[in-house]
Amino acid sequence: MREIIDFSGGWLLNAENKELDKKYDESVIRLPFIHAASAFTDLVFTNRFSAQAPLAGKTLYLEFRQISGAVKVFNGETLLCERSGMASSFRVRLTDEAAAGDAFDLRVEVKPRERSDGTFIFGRVSVVAVGKSHFDMDDAGGPGLTITTALTEDAGELHVKATVVNPNNYDVVSFSVENAAGVTVGTRTEKPTGADTVITVPHPDLWGGQKDAHLYVLKAALVRDT
Repeated sequence: MREIIDFSGGWLLNAENKELDKKYDESVIRLPFIHAASAFTDLVFTNRFSAQAPLAGKTLYLEFRQISGAVKVFNGETLLCERSGMASSFRVRLTDEAAAGDAFDLRVEVKPRERSDGTFIFGRVSVVAVGKSHFDMDDAGGPGLTITTALTEDAGELHVKATVVNPNNYDVVSFSVENAAGVTVGTRTEKPTGADTVITVPHPDLWGGQKDAHLYVLKAALVRDT
């Protein structure tokens, strides 16, 4: 099971605000942090995460919702991740197998860049815990799935591929497609070592903008022992 833990509180900010001649010296903040980007040249955010007993054996990731700027993420002095462009949603692996009491001293160094509205945003952060076998969480902040679609006169085809880390031969990946009313209109089950399939939806309702904003939902479940 995937567990998501809010990690937006207790961050310490170190930075100098050039416009207000104000210095943030380990100021405690709760994310999101939103400010005029032109006020800063560098920002440093620090925090500590400790793994509790229920997380033992889990693979842990940090999930950043949005950071508008170039980013470096450290655990202590170890560089975990570096992104040079405007960073949107992304994840960073903390550990493959957590032990109770493991502590991570996290530091996020940011060189802010203006969004179109002139602001800098450091969005909310979560810790994501997954089992040893799990959908790929390093997929640029995505869900470990890729989807392409094709239409014929009387059907829609969804070509779906799931990337599973540490796949187990006793697992299966169960795919289902639901329409806007929550009714299942297509299913497939595949082994995780080759979870690449096509799901056909007969006579699909097409997107009609504001007049008929019809969307489908694809769900993928990694299943063991039913």
